Amino acid sequence: MKRTPTVLLVCLVLLYGCGAQNTRPVRPSEPDARAMTYLQQDDYLSAAAEFRHLAEAHPDMAVTYNLRAVDAYLEAGHLDTAVSLLDQQIIPVDNPVLRQQQAIMLAKIALHRQQPEQALALLQDTDPASLPAYLQYSRLQVLARVHEAGRDYVAAVQARIMLAPYLTTTAERERNTDRIWTDLNEMDTESLQSVAVEGNDQLIGWIELALINKTLLFKPAQLQQAIADWRRLHPNHPAQPGITSRMLTQAGELNVVPQTVALLLPFTGPYKRASEAIREGFLSAWYADADYRPAVKIYDAGALNINNVYQQAVNDGAQIIIGPLEKTAISTLSKSGALTVTTLALNQVDEDRSTAVESGSGTKQARLYQFALAPEDEARQVADRGIFEGLNRALVITPRNDWGMRLSAAFSSEWQDLGGTVLGSVAYDPTAADFSNPVKRLLNVDDSEARIARLRSVLNRNIVSNSRRRTDADLIYLAAIPQAGRQIVPQFRYYRVDQLPIYSTSHVYSGNPDPQLDADMNGVEFTDIPWVLRTREEMPPIQLSIEENWSSQSSPYRRLYAFGVDAFRLIPQLARLDVQRDYRYDGQTGELSMNADGRIRRQLSWARFVDGSPVPLKVGADN
Repeated sequence: MKRTPTVLLVCLVLLYGCGAQNTRPVRPSEPDARAMTYLQQDDYLSAAAEFRHLAEAHPDMAVTYNLRAVDAYLEAGHLDTAVSLLDQQIIPVDNPVLRQQQAIMLAKIALHRQQPEQALALLQDTDPASLPAYLQYSRLQVLARVHEAGRDYVAAVQARIMLAPYLTTTAERERNTDRIWTDLNEMDTESLQSVAVEGNDQLIGWIELALINKTLLFKPAQLQQAIADWRRLHPNHPAQPGITSRMLTQAGELNVVPQTVALLLPFTGPYKRASEAIREGFLSAWYADADYRPAVKIYDAGALNINNVYQQAVNDGAQIIIGPLEKTAISTLSKSGALTVTTLALNQVDEDRSTAVESGSGTKQARLYQFALAPEDEARQVADRGIFEGLNRALVITPRNDWGMRLSAAFSSEWQDLGGTVLGSVAYDPTAADFSNPVKRLLNVDDSEARIARLRSVLNRNIVSNSRRRTDADLIYLAAIPQAGRQIVPQFRYYRVDQLPIYSTSHVYSGNPDPQLDADMNGVEFTDIPWVLRTREEMPPIQLSIEENWSSQSSPYRRLYAFGVDAFRLIPQLARLDVQRDYRYDGQTGELSMNADGRIRRQLSWARFVDGSPVPLKVGADN
């Protein structure tokens, strides 16, 4: 590991070095013993009341005790009470310690108000070397939280390492150690490897242990040996034995792969064909995997019978459940409180089922993951791509239906969050035979034509003039199915927007190359899954098998075969995706990762229509 000093580390060492020799917070006077006991018990309101009482009993120490009461109120979450009490304090100009104590409280208030930059500025104006130990404790505690709020996890860990000597109880030390471990695991492997330290053996040990966790957690034998070697190098490290033992326990739990799988899909009703495609992809992946072949039982499960079928699958011994598919069924199941087995839903709903909990009856509420070919994800990736390419001003055209509204909202929200501007947005009738009017509205051509008509009327002359379109946009985002896209794109070309990029989602492409029908789509760039964009020469064996056995290449459900393949192959990957946010699985439906709420996210591929056929793109290259 590279161990050259960083500016941040040097600054922190200089900043805190003078005050880190004390091993316990020094109390301002003996009368505060009861308040200190309350603090150690995390009874912050009782501590605040005791400090207020001490302020009344000791007028010469009133400001000091009241400021400590402010701190206790803030720890209890009583922001308004803390602010009111702080505003009442008159801080002597000639008392630098009290003024710095006030600054630390103001920093903590700023942090409560989600103003970490202001909090950091207040802390930087203090002089740690001049502070008593109990204020060193408060300052380092707030500093660590400020850096965590700003996602500067290395600085947060360094602050917590310096905070550790001031912690007086086992519970406090354990919480601080756990927080250090959490912070380190928020960083990806590359970020951890880039941390440069020198002379700080404790920080070096933490970084090395975090890298072991990131790289070997799912390789139990290698993990055990690496931890044994690490323990010999760092025998007195605070991660010993709690964190290292926890790593071994977690590895044992996470590397247990389900051996009995239930697949719940609606094989009757409107989702029958889609369910069959998913099932065939799922079973093809099972058959192609020589190393992992769990017992699979398939159930017909829809919105009306989902709770009963789910319970039947559990009773039959399912260790993991894949499905259901319908949003209504997922919502019904998630609200039922009956989740007792890890479940990978094959769609996503708005309900947040992010954490496994214990219900009041003691029944374990299992983790619900959600995996979907969500169009909103694609719309957001179109926005990301446009901003990545340096574009800023977008025009949006989507169908006038629920699907179009969702895509328009997803794109616009992401685009604006990334600093872009949506100059205009129109919705078209997807059943119309002529799309010229919405295109003209989006390009402001109708305004130009209206001005020409007014001039003709006023002057009573047949004025010859060409309509002018707006020229202030950088990008057009188009949401359309192939039939609509093939008519809308030529309308843009008619109004001479050849130099304006048109980005779309996978829905604009049927999934089957048709150079004749898609000839007018040339230049349009769109997202899609790798499965669809591969040439036959590039297809892996499982895709060739599915294409041959089920003629999936010409099927309107082509993408769902790939979805079924990934649904099976995700089973042994779920635990790793869940605990390692920077882990990516290279799936058939995209590069897969997981959010904190248990939703699988897909990073899709890009293609451009050339001579009526999609040609894969490498985003960022000079295409």
